[in-house]
Amino acid sequence: MAALVLLSIAGMGGWYWEHRHVAHLEAHVAELQQNEMRSMIDKSVSDQLGVIASQQRDLAEEQRAEAQNEKLRADEAFLQSEAERRKAEEAERQARTEKEKADSERLKADEARRSAEASEQRAKDERNKADTLRYQTLGRSLGSASRQALAAHQDDMALLLAYYSYHYTTQNGGTVYLPEVFQSLLNASNSRHSWLRHRGQIRGIDFMPVGDDRLLTACDFGSILIHQKKNGQLKTDTLFSNSNFDFRYLFADRKGTIYAASRSGHLLVNRGGDPKRNRIIPVLQKDHPMALWVLDERRVIVVGEHALAEVDLSLSDDKAVADQVELGFSVTAQSHDGEHLLLFDDRHREHLVMGLHDIRTADVKVPGRVTAFGSTKKTRAYGMADGSIYVLTEGSSEYKQLLGHESRISKLKINEQQLFTASYDGKVNFWYVNNGKIEPMEMLSQNCWILDFTTSNDRQCMWIADRNGYVTEALLDAAQMKDIIEVELKRKQIDLTQEDWEYYIGKDTPYQPLIVKKGKEDSQ
Repeated sequence: MAALVLLSIAGMGGWYWEHRHVAHLEAHVAELQQNEMRSMIDKSVSDQLGVIASQQRDLAEEQRAEAQNEKLRADEAFLQSEAERRKAEEAERQARTEKEKADSERLKADEARRSAEASEQRAKDERNKADTLRYQTLGRSLGSASRQALAAHQDDMALLLAYYSYHYTTQNGGTVYLPEVFQSLLNASNSRHSWLRHRGQIRGIDFMPVGDDRLLTACDFGSILIHQKKNGQLKTDTLFSNSNFDFRYLFADRKGTIYAASRSGHLLVNRGGDPKRNRIIPVLQKDHPMALWVLDERRVIVVGEHALAEVDLSLSDDKAVADQVELGFSVTAQSHDGEHLLLFDDRHREHLVMGLHDIRTADVKVPGRVTAFGSTKKTRAYGMADGSIYVLTEGSSEYKQLLGHESRISKLKINEQQLFTASYDGKVNFWYVNNGKIEPMEMLSQNCWILDFTTSNDRQCMWIADRNGYVTEALLDAAQMKDIIEVELKRKQIDLTQEDWEYYIGKDTPYQPLIVKKGKEDSQ
């Protein structure tokens, strides 16, 4: 039983282990089957993946082939575009070359045109210049002919020729301040007028300030007169008269105060030209006053032959001489340089008076004895005892000698480019210092000394004083002279005839009368 039990136990144990072995084998078979299934699946997947990979390789190959074709097409398009670009660049280069060639040809044509125009303009300018010079020369020639006609008492012809002289000179840019032109206008216009007003020599002449057109004159016979021109007449009143006085210098300041120095040793001061307001101050009674210089409203320097005195007008007459100084030389002439009194002596020196005790002496820079002097910022001029004049203009380092007088220069005055000179030879000359050749234009010539002159406040007229007591007015404005002549010609209705024209102006210039359009023959 035990054996049976053992046998049973052994049988049961064998069955158990066999059963487990079988189960293990079955599990192993199942696992193998499962692995085989998985392998089959993997193989199937692998086969499918292979197919896909093959398809992808085919697709990639197709894409590569397509890309290769695209590249070939792109390369072909690029080569074609490069060819087109080079072709375009070549066309552009050719076009640029053609344009540059055309521009060059155009520039050459423009240059040739400009050169031709410049040559034409130069030729035109030369013709115009030649014509201008010819007509300016004609203007001077007509002026000379006018003076000759006047000397021959051909008054109408003198008027006509002076008028045409002005016309051809001004219309062609010339200056009328040339002796031939200006002198013909002055003479033909008959624009000088004289009045006898003093018994003695007129030693001073001056105008009242701007706005007051009254003229003052003083003579060595002790009279000071005040004049006013109206309607061609010179109305005269007496400001002061005393034969014990010998007036040598006259001046009116900008406020209408009148100063006169008398050789008798007196200074006359008058406010506004009222005869009741004359003030007589004794000064330098032993040194013969000959001139004066106004410092300001209160102070006046009186110039004697050998001394200077400063007069203070704020003091009483007997105390008015505030200071006095002996000069140590003889004064031969006086003027001013800028704001200061300038004196000249008989030893060829000039003395600039900065103050009575500050006198600066220098040698005169020109030869001879100075008798008159004038200056502006641009011009200096000396008048000499022998009648010569020395002028220094802006930009020049040397004085130029002017000859136009035969005797002592008594007065000299400069207005910008205009120089006026008077002399004991009886002449008053007008010089235009801006001309290359400075020549005198005779304003007046008479047989007596010219002692002083002045110009009107508007500078249109010159007023001249002489030793015979005459006051003379002479017009300075050439345009006004021309207007006077034109009025007279129109009043007479005369002009140059064709024959006159051809003789004086020339056959080459078309006949164009200016006054009577058909000429004087047709107007008669």
